[in-house]
Amino acid sequence: MKKIVLGCVLLLTIVSAGNNQDAENYNVAVVDMKVSGGIPETYALAFTDRLRHELFNTGVFAVMERSEMDEILTEQGFQLSGCTTDQCYIEAGRILNVDHIVAGSVCQIGSLYSINLRLISVETSKTEKSVAVDYQGEVEQVLASQMKEAALELAGRERGGKRKIPFNFDTSSNISEIVPEMTFVIIPAGSFQMGSNDGDSDEKPVHNVNVESFLLMTSEMTQAQWKSVMKKNPSFFKGDNLPVEQVSWYDCKEFIKQLNSVDPGKNYRLPTESEWEYACRAGSTSKYCNGDNETNLDLVGWVFFNSGMEPHKGGKKQSNEWGLFDMHGNVWEWCEDWYSENYISGNTKVNPPSPYKVLRGGSWFENQENCRCANRSSRKPERKSNDIGFRLARDL
Repeated sequence: MKKIVLGCVLLLTIVSAGNNQDAENYNVAVVDMKVSGGIPETYALAFTDRLRHELFNTGVFAVMERSEMDEILTEQGFQLSGCTTDQCYIEAGRILNVDHIVAGSVCQIGSLYSINLRLISVETSKTEKSVAVDYQGEVEQVLASQMKEAALELAGRERGGKRKIPFNFDTSSNISEIVPEMTFVIIPAGSFQMGSNDGDSDEKPVHNVNVESFLLMTSEMTQAQWKSVMKKNPSFFKGDNLPVEQVSWYDCKEFIKQLNSVDPGKNYRLPTESEWEYACRAGSTSKYCNGDNETNLDLVGWVFFNSGMEPHKGGKKQSNEWGLFDMHGNVWEWCEDWYSENYISGNTKVNPPSPYKVLRGGSWFENQENCRCANRSSRKPERKSNDIGFRLARDL
């Protein structure tokens, strides 16, 4: 791999947030990084493009196109390339009609790389947030992974994709008052490429799907939560904090019926298959929500090679970027849809093309291939197993 000599890169990101700190998104414009210390210009451009991509993928920042920002600054005769102070960045922010600026640097000393970002208020000229990500290794990994870590921290999330409380997140309105510790997160509206051209035939073709905003449980339904409504526990592996299993699709629907009767107006339901995959991916396009290899899967899921052949308490592994735990492994999760080998034809939520219901996510008993984001499985709706459970969705 190509080494880079001692040097630092100055980077600048413009963030538009509106005056309300509870705004749902921050509009971001990323300008080209300034390069010094012998770092090739090609790396500066690559860093800039990657940061733009990773900020967008956090779900907190809406990224302004490079051409749009350049057009505005050119019209005003402003040369951002000459900026070296916060006051200059703030002036650029005012021209772009934004409320925040993210300024920072990427520096190398030997094999150590350090990315530093600051959130600066255009109105007050004060730094509101500062993050730092250090990495010992090759420069290619700064591009491949560490820009993502820096973007996640700026968005208010922990490294590795585990969710912190971002600027706009409020859990107080998303906790069930009836079922203990049943917490939901908002899944933002958007579109994604569903399926995989590298998987089984029923995962093809990859196709674009639009998804409306909805709420999804952060973890799989536990045995304590099930008992709070159904007054009994069908599970084989007993433990209040373990996921409930040995529940059929019909059992889940009965649970939902009873929960909606005692907690009306929430429209508790099973997620559709497309909602489930969209939420699992959380903006990613890889095999798993956090990458493509077995090491990535080990960080986020209980599967055959690390489970000890039993399910585990939710939340012990890392969440995906939208704050969802155990989307890979632990227990299979029932979806609303009827299964079809050609899952882009017909309304599989209403019209049964087969006698099977969709299962997603894999389980503690499955190998890594069966726990991919795009993997599809199915069982008859009356089927029960000690590795099948569910999580609930809700309408906004």
